[in-house]
Amino acid sequence: SAREVFQHQSVRALAAVVSEELLVASAPTVAPVGELPATPIVRDLFEHGAPYAQYQQSMLLKVPALQARALAQAVQALLDHHHALRLRVLDRERLEIAPIGAVRADDCLLAIEAATPSADEVAAQAQAAQRRLDPAAGRLLQAVWFHAGDESRLLLVIHHLAVDGVSWRLLVPDLRAAYEQALAEADRIELDRAPTSLREWALALPEAAQRRREELPLWRDMLAGDGAVWLPRAFVPRRDTMATMRTHVASLDADTTRLLLTRALG
Repeated sequence: SAREVFQHQSVRALAAVVSEELLVASAPTVAPVGELPATPIVRDLFEHGAPYAQYQQSMLLKVPALQARALAQAVQALLDHHHALRLRVLDRERLEIAPIGAVRADDCLLAIEAATPSADEVAAQAQAAQRRLDPAAGRLLQAVWFHAGDESRLLLVIHHLAVDGVSWRLLVPDLRAAYEQALAEADRIELDRAPTSLREWALALPEAAQRRREELPLWRDMLAGDGAVWLPRAFVPRRDTMATMRTHVASLDADTTRLLLTRALG
C-alpha cells in the first residue's frame, strides 16, 4: 500500500511486507471500439466551460537518423494499439473510439528536413501542431519529425483527453518498440496488450459507483466544511488557463520533510 511505501523505506524492508497478487490477462469482455460515456474527469473538464480543444501535453524526443517508412508504420501501430488515441468527442456526455485504422499516420505525421532545430522553430511547430488538434474530429495526436541525421528530433503533441504524465511511460517505449519491429520488417508489429480497454473501463464505472453508494455520505461530509483556502480568489475557468499560469516553488528542510513522511503519515 502507499502507506507501507513510506513506512518501509528500502527494498529489503518492503520485500518483507509485500503481498503477491497474480494478475491474469483475460480476454476482453467488451469491444474496445464504439460509443462510451464520458468519464467523470472528462465530464468535469466539460462542465468547467473552459476552452479545451487544444488542451494538450507534448514531448520532444532526441532520436537517431530514422527511416520515414518505418517511422510512419510505428506511428500507425501506436494509433492502432492505443484506443484512446482514436477517441472522438460526440457531445458533453458521449465519446467514441474509432475502429482500428480509422486514424491514419499520414494525417498525423509531418516531416521537416532541416539542421538541428532551434528552440524557436520547435516552439513554432509545437504551436502549429496544437492548433491542428480537434477532439470533435478525432484528431488527438500530431507528430513532427525534424530529420537531421543523428541530430534528429521527434515532437509528439497529444490531447490531454488521451494522455497524462503516466501515459508517456507507455507510449514512448511502445513507439520505440514499434519502430524497431518496422525497421526489422516484421510481418506484424506486436505490442503488449492492456488487460482493460478505455471503453470497457468507462462502461464499468457506473456499475462500480452503484456498489459504493454507501460511501456517499462520507465524501459529502468531507466537502461540507469550509476547508483550506488554496487560492487567493475564486477560480474562473475561462481566465485561469495554462497561458496565465505562474509557478511558486517552496522547499522544506530535511527535518521537516522527515516529519512529514513519517509522523504525519503514521
